Amino acid sequence: MPDSHDGSAAFTLILRFSEAVDLSVEDLIDHVVEADGGMVTDANQLIRARWLITVVPSGEDDVSLTLAAATACDEASAVCTRDGRLLSNRPSVRVPGPKPVPTPELPSDDATLASLALSDADIGAF
Repeated sequence: MPDSHDGSAAFTLILRFSEAVDLSVEDLIDHVVEADGGMVTDANQLIRARWLITVVPSGEDDVSLTLAAATACDEASAVCTRDGRLLSNRPSVRVPGPKPVPTPELPSDDATLASLALSDADIGAF
């Protein structure tokens, strides 16, 4: 999982289940992973119980991803094992947005220049 996102570029994370689940890519994208502050745009099953999820942030706010709550395995948002056991918890993760870049402190209008040094400079002729 990334430490943060930049506010515009897609990022990926691995979703790992403790057992193989009976789940389609379409259901995972459209119903299972709820994204607040972004959108799940792709998912690929890597091996048995691991999925690579691609998320595009909708801005610089944090992105929260949560697995949807389902009460039965026949629901589109259900995460179930192949033998019909429903996911027993509702995990979530937060990917922070970019940290603000500090604005350098500018001198006030009444600031005075204390010194100026030039060396080996070609000022030019007038």
